[in-house]
Amino acid sequence: MRSKKHILIIVLLGLLVVAGYLIISRNKPSKIVKTTPPITESKFEDVKADLNGDGNQETLRLSYTNSEREPVVSLIALDKNGKEIGKLPTSMPIKVPMPKSGKVHTPVKKDKNQFVSFDFSVGPHSSETMFFGLFQLKTGGMGVLPICLTDNVNGASDCLFWSGEVGELAAKDLDNDGNLEVIEIVDEYPKDGQITTDTEKIINDEFKDMGQDAVSGMTRIAKREQGDRGNKVVWGIYKFNGEYFKEQTGKNYDRYYDLVSKHLKATYPNYPTIMKRNSMSKDSLDYNLSMRQFWTHSGGN
Repeated sequence: MRSKKHILIIVLLGLLVVAGYLIISRNKPSKIVKTTPPITESKFEDVKADLNGDGNQETLRLSYTNSEREPVVSLIALDKNGKEIGKLPTSMPIKVPMPKSGKVHTPVKKDKNQFVSFDFSVGPHSSETMFFGLFQLKTGGMGVLPICLTDNVNGASDCLFWSGEVGELAAKDLDNDGNLEVIEIVDEYPKDGQITTDTEKIINDEFKDMGQDAVSGMTRIAKREQGDRGNKVVWGIYKFNGEYFKEQTGKNYDRYYDLVSKHLKATYPNYPTIMKRNSMSKDSLDYNLSMRQFWTHSGGN
């Protein structure tokens, strides 16, 4: 367990970093608008994967370039000869992922097509993850598209998994049926703790121009951090059904929860206590939902 002093340092650093990102939104006092810090030069990162199932590795190139407002991010699939075979449509902008976060996944064992996931920073110590694959576009040709959590997609939030700890999202074929499962794991945050008057002053000074909602939200997060993170929670379990990652609920959630527990305990012998989402207190559940909404402005799930 982290000491209270260590947690306070993390919270204060997080406040200063986030405040720097938010300061440009002072002309919108009732809403927090987060942007990515300016990029001084164009950068790119390559991930090798068999994107089209031809038995050869293609390259998924993530690149981002400087712009007046925020970086322009692109994903381009290249064949073994470096020829473009698909790209992320400009109508689907994404933020800059965390450096070197690209991971390769095989969604269906009997097929060769692979997906690539990238992590996106959310708040001081949380992250969201999006999976991408190469697909036929309705307009013709191939495109790099996100694989979402529903067949009724209304926005980017329908394609983002959430992790309460950076990089903690698990992706594994738990039941060995050949299809990939994705498991969201968050912290319980069972109770509030006490924060010092210095912390309250920092929060008020840094967030007062963003409005009372921002001050209240950040104060709640700081208090909850001081109250300890509690157990690990299996927040959501999703299974790839050939088109999208379908959430597993009811008896299906219970079955996969048992498999998740066995997997985590076998892989990490000292892994913390794991609990089901429906075992959380209402207060703890509401806090996790509000924390995600605070950092991402999405309703979450």
